[in-house]
Amino acid sequence: MSRENRILMVTFVFLAMLGLSTFLLFRFAG
Repeated sequence: MSRENRILMVTFVFLAMLGLSTFLLFRFAG
């Protein structure tokens, strides 16, 4: 795998985790 693809994958996973945690936080808090 090339370096650009790896950075893109890591960024995508990070954003997915951030979005999921934010969604769960608002769901359980609200």
